Order: sequence, then C-alpha cells, then structure tokens
Amino acid sequence: MVSDYNTFEDVIPGVFDNMVNITAGSDTALASSTNANNGMYGEVVSGNDGNMIIMMDRVYNPQSGSYGDYNTVAVKYCNNPNYKFYKYNASGLDITNTYTSLNYTDTKTIRGATIAQFFVKKLDKISFWQSMLMQIL
Repeated sequence: MVSDYNTFEDVIPGVFDNMVNITAGSDTALASSTNANNGMYGEVVSGNDGNMIIMMDRVYNPQSGSYGDYNTVAVKYCNNPNYKFYKYNASGLDITNTYTSLNYTDTKTIRGATIAQFFVKKLDKISFWQSMLMQIL
C-alpha cells in the first residue's frame, strides 16, 4: 500500500496557514493606561493587513524584586478557519462564539486559546522623548 500522505501537514492543515487577523480596532483600557510595568501602555494601530497592538512593557525581575528593561511589543491576534480555539470566562462558561475580535484587555480576563503573533524588541538606546516618558512613568 502506498500513501500520498508523507507528513503530518499533508493530513492536517498548518495552524499558521490561512490565519485571519481578529485584533480589535480599539482598546480603551490600554489606550488610557499609563502603567508600562504591567504591559498596559500602548495603542491599537491599523494597517494594510488589519489591526495591530503596539505597546511598551517592562520586564519584572523576581530575584531583585524590581522592574528592569523596557521593551517594545507588537501583537496580532488571529483565528484559523480550520481550527476552533475555545475561550472561557472566569467562571468556566464557554464564550468561544461570543468573541469575533480580541484586544489586549480582553486577553487578561478570558481563558483558553488563540493564535497570537508577538514581536518583542528590547529598547537599548533611549532617545530624549523616551527618557521624558520614563520620568512620567
């Protein structure tokens, strides 16, 4: 017997194939927050391929008990029509079908799965404006 299926991907579609960007167009709590220490300082931006969240975050070092480096973080939340990613509220109720878009604040209160594309870059060089921002934070 000969099979045309030689790899796992021949049988089951890839999770990252056919992704659909479901990042919400706004996040009021993120936009109005000034707390970079908990990843809550950013904005939703729109581009040719949908929405993306850009935020500033700091790394907490539990050994020293303090926050360290600043990072720039870009996030896109996605779904894949070939898979179902279940989501639950804090009480364990299935809320999968109630979410057609996600923002960063949503992800702090729901449990379950989704595809998230992250880009994280440590801010090594600090400009005048970044140093002014740090004084405010």
